[in-house]
Amino acid sequence: MRGNGELSLRVASELLYESSPLSEAPREFSPTCHWRHVDPFVGAEAADLPEPVGLASAWWMAKPVIGNTHPGACRPFGMVSAGAYSGAYVTGYGRYALSLDGLPATPDRLFEGRTALGFSHFHHSGTGRIRAYYNYFLVSPYTGDFAGAVGQRSAILSEEAQPGYYKAELDRPEVVAEVTVGERAAYHRYQFASPGGEPRGVRVDLTNGGLRIEGMRTRPGEVEVEIDGGSGRAVGRADMDGILIQFEVLAECGGAACPARLWQGREPRAGTALRMAPAGDEADPEPFGVYFEAPAAAVEPLCLRLTFSLRSADQLRANALREAAPVCFDSVRDDSIWEWERRLGRVRVEGGTEPQRRTFYTALYHSLLKPADCYNENPFRDADGPIFFDLATMWDLYRTQLPLMLTFYRNRGRNLVNALLDIAEREGNFPISYLMERAPERFGRQASALGHVTVMDAFVRGIPGIDWERALRLMAHSINKDVRQQFVGEGLVHPVSHTLDLAYASFLTAQLAGALGHSEMAATFGERAGFWRNAYDPGSAMLIESTFYEGEMWNYAFRLFHDMAGRIGLFPTEEGFVEALDVFFGFAEPPPDWGGTRFEGLNNEPDFETPYAYIYAGRHDRTADVVREVMEQKFAATPGGLPGNDDSGALSSWYVWSALGLFPVAGQDVFLIGTPLFDRASLRLERTFQIRAHRAAPSHRYVISAELNGEPLDRAYLHWRTLAAGGVLDLQMADRPNGWASAPGARPPSHPAPST
Repeated sequence: MRGNGELSLRVASELLYESSPLSEAPREFSPTCHWRHVDPFVGAEAADLPEPVGLASAWWMAKPVIGNTHPGACRPFGMVSAGAYSGAYVTGYGRYALSLDGLPATPDRLFEGRTALGFSHFHHSGTGRIRAYYNYFLVSPYTGDFAGAVGQRSAILSEEAQPGYYKAELDRPEVVAEVTVGERAAYHRYQFASPGGEPRGVRVDLTNGGLRIEGMRTRPGEVEVEIDGGSGRAVGRADMDGILIQFEVLAECGGAACPARLWQGREPRAGTALRMAPAGDEADPEPFGVYFEAPAAAVEPLCLRLTFSLRSADQLRANALREAAPVCFDSVRDDSIWEWERRLGRVRVEGGTEPQRRTFYTALYHSLLKPADCYNENPFRDADGPIFFDLATMWDLYRTQLPLMLTFYRNRGRNLVNALLDIAEREGNFPISYLMERAPERFGRQASALGHVTVMDAFVRGIPGIDWERALRLMAHSINKDVRQQFVGEGLVHPVSHTLDLAYASFLTAQLAGALGHSEMAATFGERAGFWRNAYDPGSAMLIESTFYEGEMWNYAFRLFHDMAGRIGLFPTEEGFVEALDVFFGFAEPPPDWGGTRFEGLNNEPDFETPYAYIYAGRHDRTADVVREVMEQKFAATPGGLPGNDDSGALSSWYVWSALGLFPVAGQDVFLIGTPLFDRASLRLERTFQIRAHRAAPSHRYVISAELNGEPLDRAYLHWRTLAAGGVLDLQMADRPNGWASAPGARPPSHPAPST
């Protein structure tokens, strides 16, 4: 889009952003559009789920029972977001203070009601304590005295949200505020209640960042801005958490540009430029920025556009040329909605109830908010290419959300893998977390070598455009380096969950090496893949004593990996493995001296793949029981409808997969068949693949027979090539199990190490 208000095709190609030309955006949307089922407010409040009953009443809550989401305007995998800012934990939206454990269930409140200091940009979604909290460039409307309005907190009288759009009515000043987003810009529109008379305008605070909670503010480094009085344009840069964000601000009212002026502290400031040196580690900086006032007689809304680049001033100019004029708010909003419709439309479900469809499409929406695709916006080197941020909790994302991206949004997935390879080459290792900051530590304590899983997810799906020899070299180097040398030399590293991570990464590296013809490397890493056994006590068949992050021994004990047959074989019998799972999930009472912890019920993610472990022991019915109880008791289409932190869509994407009746085994060419919630689901892959659940009903959770393209299917898993080729999976559902997929030959694939 151009900056003169005329609409044009995007410069960005389908391969870069998977975007459609703006000319395709419809002026009217069908009542059946998928985005109409999305409620962006889901997860933004403390859980209001019913008291758990039955199986779910035995589960453990380790973390706050709140989704930590926000309803602000975003695009699918978008770089820019915009929404109301109160300064509350953890996204800047809402009313809650810092809360890190599950008791009490309702987090402490900073504010009784919904309030806003203005509207900020760049937000996390669903995370917990992550060190960098964004919320930059705070835009606040004001009327009357400029000084008296600085720092004024307004009550939000009402608010609305839909994908790509947010609206709020404020009491002081009396104004209706709207925000939407383009590819590299945020658009604001402010309609004041009393046009004319006293001054009316918007103020942009260039120093805002982080949360209004002790220890969670962002203290910017150097910030500078320069205004052009003739065009009303303000341009500058701000060092936020070590990332130099280039920005441009424009405002228009009634078709005319609003002049940009400077302010500092609580007063307007003369001149054309301002600069702030770093404020230090303790002191909050004196706020300053630019402001724009509407003409005295204007009745039209004041429209604002903020354009960003993380890379350079030249890239900022290119981004601004592709964006629309500030007054093109409605066109940009419609285009954003259409982008969401295209992404959500990759999956179509039929049947179920309207609340279930709202829960499903809201979960899919939350699954597509992160990671943030910042293509051509690499702040670390001046070069074109992919770069992603907000892989905030990759130890959660790698099992559900990233496989979803690689399955349904393959171009984006290809770019993500290439970005991970660039990071591994530049920084010496694959990240475990990657935020928009310059931090030397990437949350390595949570897990190890998760990038290997995402790379192999791309490989087994046949995603083109990736240098697999380069990937193999970086995967091998990552396992061989630093503290992981203890794993290589001794076959064990603590926490023992890292031993499982590294053994699985070794298996994946061996698989890729073998596929590329490197037999010696395949043998070396194949042997290391067997080191997973060192993490288990042969006597108890459970993990050895260690420390565990956000969970306990049992929460990590049944994860899905490459040698599930060997894992089950640690027990005297297969039934013994099932009995241990039964205790974990609450089907059976634990022994008196047990001392373990049960399933976290998706309040947290360390064990959220474990319900599917039953399938490896021929007990598909048990998987159906647990998965249905989670879907029915732990999710709802309400602001309090999530059982825990959404963690950048990891939690929501679990629901998406499980409601479809599939679950990916991350890193492997295996999709487990679960218990579909809907009568029919159509998956738009390379071809359309349908899942039809016959006699589906709340009481019919068990699969009693299956057909794949008309042929009987007696196993509870599929391969990628089957899904990609298109076809139909027919599942006959019933209220009682009959042992489907329980025969020994129906187990999902297992890959023992050569030495075992």
